[in-house]
Amino acid sequence: MQMKNVLVAATFVLAATQAGARPSFPAEIPNGTVNSCLNCHATLSGGNPNAFGSAWNRNGWTATCSADTDGDGQTNGQELGDPDCIWSRGDTPARTTDISNPSKSDSTSNDPTGGSVGEGEGEGEGEGEGEGDAGEGEGEGEGEGEGGGCAGAGIGLPVALLALLRRRR
Repeated sequence: MQMKNVLVAATFVLAATQAGARPSFPAEIPNGTVNSCLNCHATLSGGNPNAFGSAWNRNGWTATCSADTDGDGQTNGQELGDPDCIWSRGDTPARTTDISNPSKSDSTSNDPTGGSVGEGEGEGEGEGEGEGDAGEGEGEGEGEGEGGGCAGAGIGLPVALLALLRRRR
């Protein structure tokens, strides 16, 4: 009877350990809570890791980010909102929307490069009329920021307007 109680108790301890399947692991990948355990396992109850989970277990996020473990044409970083593979635990990923599952080839992001840091240039011209000289201005600008590489686009127009206003004085 006592042995039976020990076995029952051991079964509950093991079941609780399995059910609690590393609740901190989703925090180890960007947007890990979106797909929860399904990022790394075939079922929510855990079990053996899938290809993404195995790669992450072996290499961690930095090395796994640029891989395409499900063969769908998007890197794991693109699917999980870290297209530039610069995310660190505790950071907000570059993109928190349109997250797909890096372990399912039929799950892809519609915006895989969204959130990428990029540079852009913009030019603008303006002409002024009125008393005094008519002015024309042109400007170029570069900028970095989030938004698919278009962060600096159009900066030249405000620069051209400033140049025009300065000439009018």
